Amino acid sequence: MENLENQIERNNGILMKTFQGHTDWVFCLAVLDNNTFISGSDDKTIKLWNIDKGISSKTFQGHKQWVKCLAVLDNNSFIIGSNDETIKLWNIDKGISTKTFQGHTDCVNCLAVLDNNTFISGSLDKTIKLWNIDKGISTKTFQGHTYWVNCLAVLDNNTFISGSDDKTIKLWNIDKGISTKTFEGHTHYVICLAVLDNNTFISGSDDKTIKLWNIDKGISTKTFQGHTSWVNCLASLDNNTFISGSDDKTIKLWNIDKGISSKTFQGHKQWVKCLAVLDNNSFIIGSNDETIKLWHIC
Repeated sequence: MENLENQIERNNGILMKTFQGHTDWVFCLAVLDNNTFISGSDDKTIKLWNIDKGISSKTFQGHKQWVKCLAVLDNNSFIIGSNDETIKLWNIDKGISTKTFQGHTDCVNCLAVLDNNTFISGSLDKTIKLWNIDKGISTKTFQGHTYWVNCLAVLDNNTFISGSDDKTIKLWNIDKGISTKTFEGHTHYVICLAVLDNNTFISGSDDKTIKLWNIDKGISTKTFQGHTSWVNCLASLDNNTFISGSDDKTIKLWNIDKGISSKTFQGHKQWVKCLAVLDNNSFIIGSNDETIKLWHIC
């Protein structure tokens, strides 16, 4: 990462680069390869970024309202969910939307890919939908949450978890179309999820905490405290380390065994809304300050 823009040390981390171009909140991020990522914003656009050059090389426009979530299908296609209640499939080389998925009756809040022809979406309409990409239709609707669905994470090709404003996390069986387990423990909205292994995941909440969960036991085995506002995003670095971003404007690096935050990264002027891992030593962060920042762990 030589010749990078501004290597500013911030509380045990190095701010390597700042990407500017969006004109409103950056709500979602996804990595395509080790030099390319995409971002979605409340400015209704998606941008493709070149990390080495530090610039946006392409802008995708087509949604009528805010872009809230995205997921990569392969190195030339991705899906986007929006406040306009639709999901769009985009071709990167062509720079166009090739398909629109309709069925939700409120904002599409979260997406997760199951395989190259199937994905799931969660919405403010309280439902989760399973989609077939080739057919362009929803093949199943999962109902059970009593308030907005905020986040999704895939465990395997027949199982996923969802977090909701109803303060719960649900485990779902795709073939059966039902929730097989409900995890309770957060005292406010569940905002984000990240899978650690096939029996363990973490959740972040508006209650300012992160919880570690054992799926078989159906219980929280550890609570991580340190953020002073909502926990908006989570990502695993390895089987004992994860990072979190918060409305307190910070990113924290956590040691699972010790149950503590070992580093805090500061540099954003407003809330941290999304993150994505590039490798086990670097990650990108999107914020309400309209920027994306590349951080190196030192």
